[in-house]
Amino acid sequence: MLKTKDKAQLYHELSRLCAAGFPPIKAAGVALDAGTNAAGRRFLKALRDGVADGLTVAEAAGTSGAGITPLEVSVLNSAEEGGSLEDGFDHLAVHFEARARAASSIRVALIYPAVLIHLAVLLPALVKAVQTRDLPGAALGAAAVLAGIYLVSFLLWRLYRSLSRKARTDAGADRLLRRVPLLGKARSSGALARFAEVLRIQLRCGRGPRRGIRSAAEASDSALLARAVRKFVLPEVEAGRRAGPGFAAAGKRHFPPAFAQSYATAEEAGDVDDEMARWAIVFADDAETALRRLAGAAPKVVYVLAAAYVAWQAYRMYAGYLDQIRSML
Repeated sequence: MLKTKDKAQLYHELSRLCAAGFPPIKAAGVALDAGTNAAGRRFLKALRDGVADGLTVAEAAGTSGAGITPLEVSVLNSAEEGGSLEDGFDHLAVHFEARARAASSIRVALIYPAVLIHLAVLLPALVKAVQTRDLPGAALGAAAVLAGIYLVSFLLWRLYRSLSRKARTDAGADRLLRRVPLLGKARSSGALARFAEVLRIQLRCGRGPRRGIRSAAEASDSALLARAVRKFVLPEVEAGRRAGPGFAAAGKRHFPPAFAQSYATAEEAGDVDDEMARWAIVFADDAETALRRLAGAAPKVVYVLAAAYVAWQAYRMYAGYLDQIRSML
């Protein structure tokens, strides 16, 4: 399984090679010869061999067994159809670089709250062991509390991963995640960035608005955005009308009013692909800003919870001490 930072590096290298004119098979071979870890080698070999056997780049990547997500397959498929694989690889590289930076920041910032939580559990257990002279019992109680904390943390992480996967096709799951402070902003901006980037690729390579908008909605990895496109935008395009009013009708929950206005203006000027390139950068910057804020806020939330637990344990110890004094009087 490829880690996030490994994906960022490999996609960056493949983007550079494809931009230099290397076909996918050769690009994968050159990246393989340059050296990478075992997971990276397996991915590049699967990509090279799959394309050599007649698969598309997206199909070869999706069947590589390297943990490639539907998002990556969708972006690569759209980029390959549009004849701009280097742009697809570059978009994924930027996406995973931002995720890797945010994850690294969160891990570092969580060290102190994690230590605080462990001390809050272990120190009262140590005091209890001294008071009762029952070290095994105190140790067992502390281990049970820590195990409970680990279990709750694991279950919350699994819940988030499950909802993230469902949000690709389930509007309810997507809506729920968008309501989470900061995380929701990062997800919605990321979806819009993918939509704009894939639409730019499709239009620049001669795909019509109907096909381009449909492919972009599928690559957005957002059930809410895809549903809004199907309900408001595609009917306009299929009826032979411009897409701008459809984006405006979808509402600001899905597309910012400035985006809808810019799209309508670009349709009149005939430079929608250039305008989508600009908006892809804007939305990607918004998503990265939200991720940075999330990386700063998440540890603070854990710290507050840890501090509250420490205060509760201190109160329990003080109350126990008072009870001992009363029993001696």
